[in-house]
Amino acid sequence: MHEGAADGGLVVALLQFAPVLGDVQANMRAADALLAAAQERRFHHLILPEMAFTGYVFHDRAHIAPHLPAAFEATRAWAQRTADAYTCSVQVGCPRVDEATNEWRNSVVVMFPAQTRRDPVVYDKHFLYEVDERWATPGPSFLSQPMRLGPREFNVGFGICMDINPWRFKAPFAKFEFGNYHLEHNTDFLSLSMAWVLGEEAEDARAAHMDTIVYWASRLQPLIVQGRRVFVAICNRIGGENGTRFCGSSCVLEINDGNVRVVGGVEGACGVAETRLLVVPIPP
Repeated sequence: MHEGAADGGLVVALLQFAPVLGDVQANMRAADALLAAAQERRFHHLILPEMAFTGYVFHDRAHIAPHLPAAFEATRAWAQRTADAYTCSVQVGCPRVDEATNEWRNSVVVMFPAQTRRDPVVYDKHFLYEVDERWATPGPSFLSQPMRLGPREFNVGFGICMDINPWRFKAPFAKFEFGNYHLEHNTDFLSLSMAWVLGEEAEDARAAHMDTIVYWASRLQPLIVQGRRVFVAICNRIGGENGTRFCGSSCVLEINDGNVRVVGGVEGACGVAETRLLVVPIPP
């Protein structure tokens, strides 16, 4: 048992794997198998990647259309079943149809154990990547809200991949839209589902791994310079789709007093091609 579970602290789990594009049921079975095989099965908050069960690189609306709205319903059911089985909150990325507007969104859904009687949380990706723009409509804003994770209360902020970047890569790098939003909303726990791409120039896996983590941290500069204490749980995927490769590196960052560290050390983060359920106790 991890120390965090033993002392009543929060424990986060990140499920890094390689979804197969378009095979929802096979991807769910793969996630179930990873959970079942894990040595550590006590955690309070489980995060899966962006569009974890459908895959990510769809060519256009016609390509993704067969998965809407069925994939969202299947994902929500899987998350509810898993939340009940492990007595934890479960965050999974998935495409969905917004019932209020009929627009297609790239979203995350967070489900809680049925016994808690808590309503699901749905967040729609606010800053779309070029792959998303082929089919999705951006969500209206970023999101942060008070939320209990295991034994602790946080202001939890949600994000999906491109959200942490400058808008469409056109806004100034130092505008830090995502970081400033969460500074203003006193967010102290960020829960991020990613499908972060491995750069075409990447040749050395370890260098790519470190570069990715350093870049993620750099996009949270407003939180760092204000000396806030914030935990950032980042679940990325691995594998490839339609010529796009993903870079893993899932980890939990702690921002505190102007410094950033990987909880558990850099060696404790997932590798760029590693299939793993990473279980991380959050320091008190």
